[in-house]
Amino acid sequence: ICCRGFFMAVIFLNYILIALGNSLPKYSFFNKRRSEIFRVSGMKVGAQSEIVGPISVRPDCTKSVIIGDRVFINSEVRFGVSEKEVVIGNDVLIGPRVSFETASHSLKFNPVKGRRDTYLTGITVLDGAWIGAGALILPGVTVGEGAVVAAGSVVVKDIPAKTVFGGVPARFIKNIN
Repeated sequence: ICCRGFFMAVIFLNYILIALGNSLPKYSFFNKRRSEIFRVSGMKVGAQSEIVGPISVRPDCTKSVIIGDRVFINSEVRFGVSEKEVVIGNDVLIGPRVSFETASHSLKFNPVKGRRDTYLTGITVLDGAWIGAGALILPGVTVGEGAVVAAGSVVVKDIPAKTVFGGVPARFIKNIN
């Protein structure tokens, strides 16, 4: 019971820290403070990274969000993580309303359990990538180094390095020289 009580206290503290970070104004000075507050909650946020906020992350899963150095995260980004990590490399740009989802469910309906079978797979965004506004990155995806994901795209498979992908589902558009 003691360990469970401590764990619940940590979750409650993380909830307060995330709410505090999300309540700061959207200015450069506060964006840097926001990153510091999220670090205290257990998120790994690299040097000189800015989070405009607010962001969405479960207070019991902050350690599953790993953000590299010099990353820019715009407002209303969702980290739908549980036990699997979202790893963001260095020098990455993430537009507003991007959603990283590490969980999925079975397509097959079970009359007893419904669709409650959950499948968890991490997401990786490599150095120098740019993810446009409103993109949805689904479980198991790796976005390659220097790749661009167009705004509003739904990414269901890996994106190779130095390419542009866009659409629903995201498809190859062109190489980046």
